[in-house]
Amino acid sequence: FFVSCDMAKKTFKPYSQHQTTLFPMDLGSMIPEGHPARVLSTVIDTIDLSVLFNDYSSKGASSFDPRMMLKIVIYAYLNNIYSTRKIENNLSENIPMMWLSGMQKPDHNTISRFRSGKLKGHIKTIFFKIVRFLMDQEQLDLSVVYTDGTKIESSANKYTFVWAKTIQKSKARIEKNLEELWAYAEKMATDELKDRKPSSFKPVSTEQVNKITSDISNALKDKPVKKEIKQKLNYVKKKQAPKVDQYNKDEEILAGRNSYSKTDEEATFMRMKDDHMRNGQLKPAYNVQASTQNGYVANYTLHQTAGDSTTFIDHYLQMQTFLGTLPSIAVADSGYGSEENNQFLEDQDIENVVKFAGFHKEQKTKKPDNSDLTVNSLHYNEDENYLVCPMGQHMQYQGIETQKTTTGYLQKVHVFEAVNCHSCPLHSRCFKSKYKYKNRRVSINLNAKRLRDKARKNLLSKDGEMLRKRRCAEVEQMFGQLKGNKGFKRFLLKGRDKIEVELGLVFLSMNIMKYARKLQKQLHENFSFNFIALKLQIGVLRR
Repeated sequence: FFVSCDMAKKTFKPYSQHQTTLFPMDLGSMIPEGHPARVLSTVIDTIDLSVLFNDYSSKGASSFDPRMMLKIVIYAYLNNIYSTRKIENNLSENIPMMWLSGMQKPDHNTISRFRSGKLKGHIKTIFFKIVRFLMDQEQLDLSVVYTDGTKIESSANKYTFVWAKTIQKSKARIEKNLEELWAYAEKMATDELKDRKPSSFKPVSTEQVNKITSDISNALKDKPVKKEIKQKLNYVKKKQAPKVDQYNKDEEILAGRNSYSKTDEEATFMRMKDDHMRNGQLKPAYNVQASTQNGYVANYTLHQTAGDSTTFIDHYLQMQTFLGTLPSIAVADSGYGSEENNQFLEDQDIENVVKFAGFHKEQKTKKPDNSDLTVNSLHYNEDENYLVCPMGQHMQYQGIETQKTTTGYLQKVHVFEAVNCHSCPLHSRCFKSKYKYKNRRVSINLNAKRLRDKARKNLLSKDGEMLRKRRCAEVEQMFGQLKGNKGFKRFLLKGRDKIEVELGLVFLSMNIMKYARKLQKQLHENFSFNFIALKLQIGVLRR
């Protein structure tokens, strides 16, 4: 080919695209020490995977090795590859993936069946086995655990939703229509409906509503009926009655939740923070709870409720189930500071560094003028069981009222009442009442107040302040990496079981990557130390 005079003077290294080698290429030689693929392979080969092997049958055609399948799926998630088709492509293009798979190439359907099928129900066991491995390597412990939650959007259609309140209102309208129609029919045909009135008009099933409307129609037969009554009766028969069974089915799916999506029945509509202006939208999502220690994810749980408070105890008990122990110190924000959670920490002898609602407001230097008049500021005399108002008056004990939370926890509220408030100079500031001379009556949860005071002491201590600052660099940083660096803002799969697998894989990949980086740092430090020592030896020999 033509070469210019200027190009002829230049030299290049030999290049041959079709060069053959005498011996086959060893893929392992192309992967450096401390590479995440090597670390992942070592960890998976170390832990016991009998829970996976037991799910495979001894009959039929041979299957791909579960260890190999687990390695390639975790490594794919480690590199932000979540699609099974992309994983399949990388098995032919990515050298670490080819090395991990031993040059085997399962297709995307096989990978999908392994992820959604074989790992379902076992991902938590595998996750905690790797957590236990990291604990044995002294990478993390459960001395201090930082807990927080975030909401991750479901892949469900956000426009196909069912609301619990809508169902309740619809059933209430049916009940009201039936009551009005029956009352009219009784008035017009008393003998026909005698002793046939149902015990309740609350719609239980389509069959029950049809029976009531049928009785009303028969009673009003050959009777002069108003036009609007006929229209209402036909509307109940044709429009409302057929929907009752569907309403009942929807309520079974909701199971106490406020909403669900038709395309992912286990997802609940939650308010999401979409942008820096916090212009949130209601979207089908799951509440992801995670606990970290030393930058590693020690536990994760998936919940269908938007609030964090009701998830705390189940989240901690799961650590006890799989790891056999509970953390020594619990650190969390004010979303978890309920009486039930604080009581759980006290019962389990866990040091409470969990903020409570209003903690930051209390720490403001400038207090409002009426801060000494609030219920929580009143002094309680435990020996004689009375409160002391700001003017020094004893507020007498009136009794206990019990309240039940959504989780079934019983709260005991003590009621106290002052003796003489009408002549008090603080009357107008102390409380607002419709009656001018009515004495102040307060309800206070003494156990919650005691637990809150105990938590406040820990939070304001020197160690507590350090732990509160550390929380932002632990669990919140991990969520930032999850959504920012890994781009995991929306689930690919549907259903709680499959989504738990997704979460387990992404958190496993984050733990493996962190462990690999620490090993790489140690290798670099050892190499630098050995290199400096070698230079010193050479210098001594030269002298």
